[in-house]
Amino acid sequence: MIQKRILSNFISKYHLNGLIEKVQWNSDDNVKVGFINDSQTLLGYVTLKDVDFPKGKLGIFNTGTLTKMLNILDGELLIDITKTNGIPAKLNLEDTNYSISCNLADPSIIKSLPLQSTPPTPASKFDITQEFINRFIKSKDALSDLEAFTVKTDEGFNGNELVFTLGTETESNRIKFSVGVDKDDFLPKSPYNADLLREILKCNRTCLSGEFFVYSEGLIMMKFVGEQIESKYYLIRNQK
Repeated sequence: MIQKRILSNFISKYHLNGLIEKVQWNSDDNVKVGFINDSQTLLGYVTLKDVDFPKGKLGIFNTGTLTKMLNILDGELLIDITKTNGIPAKLNLEDTNYSISCNLADPSIIKSLPLQSTPPTPASKFDITQEFINRFIKSKDALSDLEAFTVKTDEGFNGNELVFTLGTETESNRIKFSVGVDKDDFLPKSPYNADLLREILKCNRTCLSGEFFVYSEGLIMMKFVGEQIESKYYLIRNQK
């Protein structure tokens, strides 16, 4: 049994409103998903903990379809896997009103993502707050056509800060805001994909806690802890 709310929340953390569709669910004591986007600028891992779930590997080929089917269910769900020749072929979920059966892909045709190593020491880091999430999402929504944001360290009124800028020097419309940081080694201005960060923050805005790390090697890492769910994301610096 699993709560529909918890399962939907788990899926949303990697689906990111349609950015990621094909994944493997690896279930032992927990359910784990590793994923990467087509441009290889986003890697991530999501873990669903302390859940009674059938063990094994499930190939989810179209997460969007699964999400739409799951939306008609409610409350506690019964879970079952139908296998064909020993390979999981259908994910079956049932509540008191409906039962759904979602086709699964052979897990071997979906690439499994290895664990990502991170540089040992971040140049800057801070706790992710609701204020930061709201400020970034509002800024991105105000300049929705802009694809990039930059981060750099700077000295502000309250000490060293991490400055976020939506837009680039060549674009006339820009929004800038700063965040106080716990660690403030020098960090040159680096561009990242604003749409990816917006979706990550939106899908984790109900988290219990979050941390934001920026590395001078051109990498951002974010970690979130929520109800039974832990998620980690790596944003890679834009090359253009």
